[in-house]
Amino acid sequence: MILDEHTNPKIDSPQLYAWTTTPPRRRLELIGELAFLIVFIIIGIFIALEDHDYAIFYGIAFSSWGALLVYFLHHVINQPKTYDFNITSHGINATVNENIPNGIYTTTRILARAGIVICIVALFTVGPMAFIGGAAFSLLAPRYSKLHKTPRQFSFPLHQYIDFRLYRQEWRISTHPIIP
Repeated sequence: MILDEHTNPKIDSPQLYAWTTTPPRRRLELIGELAFLIVFIIIGIFIALEDHDYAIFYGIAFSSWGALLVYFLHHVINQPKTYDFNITSHGINATVNENIPNGIYTTTRILARAGIVICIVALFTVGPMAFIGGAAFSLLAPRYSKLHKTPRQFSFPLHQYIDFRLYRQEWRISTHPIIP
C-alpha cells in the first residue's frame, strides 16, 4: 500500500541502504520521435513547394511546429523520472523526481500569465462570450502561473516480517506482510 506525504510522513530512522535509479530511454521512443520529426519536415517541404505566395512561410512554420512538438515529446512526455530509495529499519522512503528542464516550467508560467491577460482583454472586448471557446484555459491559467518542479515523496512502512518485491518492468515496489 502506497501512502503519500499527507497520510504518512517520511519515516525518520537511520538509513541502512540508499540507491538512485533512472531507467534508460527506450529505443522505440527515440525512433518514434525521429520518425515524427522526419514526417513533419517532409510535409513542410511539400507545403513549401506549392505554387502560391506564402507557401515557403507555411512550410517553414509547419516544420518548426513539428520540431517544437518533438522537443516537447522528448523533454516532457518521454523523459524518464529519477527514483531515490532509502531503506531504513522502519520502512522505505521513496522520492520521484521529474527530469524536465526548468525552461519548460518557465515557459509554461509565462504562457499562463499571457493567457490570463488575453482572457481579461477578451472579456472587455467581446464580453462573456469570450469564455465559451477558451473557458478551460481561462480557468486553468492562474493555476499554471505558479507551476514549479516538486519531487513526490512516498513512505512504505515495513512490518516485522515482510516480503519485499521490486517490479523492474513497471518500476513499482510491493510489500506484503507475512504472518509467522
